[in-house]
Amino acid sequence: MDMLSSVRVDFDKQKNIIHIGFGEEVTIHTENELYAMYGKFEQYLKSLGSDRRYYLVIDMSNLIINQNLAHQYAMEISRLSKKYLHDDGIARYGYQMTRIVVKRAHEEYLNKDPRLFGNKKEAYDYIESLIEPEERPEWIETTSLMSTRSF
Repeated sequence: MDMLSSVRVDFDKQKNIIHIGFGEEVTIHTENELYAMYGKFEQYLKSLGSDRRYYLVIDMSNLIINQNLAHQYAMEISRLSKKYLHDDGIARYGYQMTRIVVKRAHEEYLNKDPRLFGNKKEAYDYIESLIEPEERPEWIETTSLMSTRSF
């Protein structure tokens, strides 16, 4: 089975938030596996279009990255972030060991806060705090319309 066959990607067009999760445990052992994962993700980003920037929420619960790959992980996430994502527009939550690798990579190699959260709600709250009102006019209008609808 392909290691990325359990990847789930949801895209909220209103808020430009991409959510990535893994249905089954995925372990990244080698640089080639890491680059394959990021290559697939970059293809997905390109398919969305390069005319805007995105926010990213990652459920790390079933993703395990070998500690020896911390530097390569940091470089790949930095490269993709500069090209496709809002500044500090990544929030992660989930599995403890991967969180350690992510924390190490960001602190040692990127000198940045890794934006690690304990759960999905905290991660989304952080991302939504970054979204400027002018970036989400349709979302505000939709929210207003939704609040007047009966359920």
